[in-house]
Amino acid sequence: MENLVQDVLERFYRGESLISTLAWIRSALEHLFSLEGWAFYMVPSDLREQVASVPQKDVPIQVVSRLVDLRVPEFVLEEGKKYLSLPLRSGDMNLGAVVLIFPEKQELPDPENWVSLSSLLTMYFLRNFYLSLQNKGAVVDPLTGLYTRSYLHRRIDEERKRSLRGQTVFTLALVDLDHFLSVNKRLGPMVGDRVIQAVADMMRGHFRSTDVLCRYERDVYAILFPDTPPGNAYHALESFRKLVEETALQVEGVEEPVQITVSGGMAGFPGHALTLHELLEAAETALQQAKTRGRNRIVVAEPHV
Repeated sequence: MENLVQDVLERFYRGESLISTLAWIRSALEHLFSLEGWAFYMVPSDLREQVASVPQKDVPIQVVSRLVDLRVPEFVLEEGKKYLSLPLRSGDMNLGAVVLIFPEKQELPDPENWVSLSSLLTMYFLRNFYLSLQNKGAVVDPLTGLYTRSYLHRRIDEERKRSLRGQTVFTLALVDLDHFLSVNKRLGPMVGDRVIQAVADMMRGHFRSTDVLCRYERDVYAILFPDTPPGNAYHALESFRKLVEETALQVEGVEEPVQITVSGGMAGFPGHALTLHELLEAAETALQQAKTRGRNRIVVAEPHV
């Protein structure tokens, strides 16, 4: 089981698709156990469409009725079969459950040994759910409550037009959690989600109400500073970097406080870019420079030529 979980985690960070990973997991479980099939329940419609191509088996209604508030893996015996329910849950957000079906006499590890697999499946489903929302132009990220990347693009375009009309300036910053992969590997992906949520909460308490806070990628945030030159935005972001560095995060599921740092890259309009693409590219380049220079620092982009 440990090797299976590690392989799934590596597939996640390689960007392997949900469907190909599900097929790989099924093959691995068939090799380890006498897996007879599986089913997906209470999955949002956007994700249900994606797993429709995966062969599924019926599960008795008595088993399905026990999945509504399931928070940890659980075995259910029914009609000569052993059903293992793996909840797809992140915080208070319930994406459903994956139900594995085995013969009743199949010996399996205790439910707690399936927690990591359940968490990784949740990460996969949550990522696909998030991408589905992005593609449909959703405004709010379901995990953090921050704005989405698609909304950020719209706001940048609005600020760019306003800047051209009124000769104003604005700044975009990207913030990345340093060594987040090691946090996931050491503490588990569910704790990783809670760290992402905790940093989002810190951002809401630190920045101005007029600043636009977004979740840009998995562990990358974006901050749009309207009517703010890069110099002023730098001081605000550097203050936030120090706050994160000095804060021991109290995260549910972990006894010891979690200590992290962040790196940031920022670019201003029109000093560093003249288009949406150029602005994003300049901020991303500055972020990469912050990481290659040792992380836990803020870098401002080079002036636009």
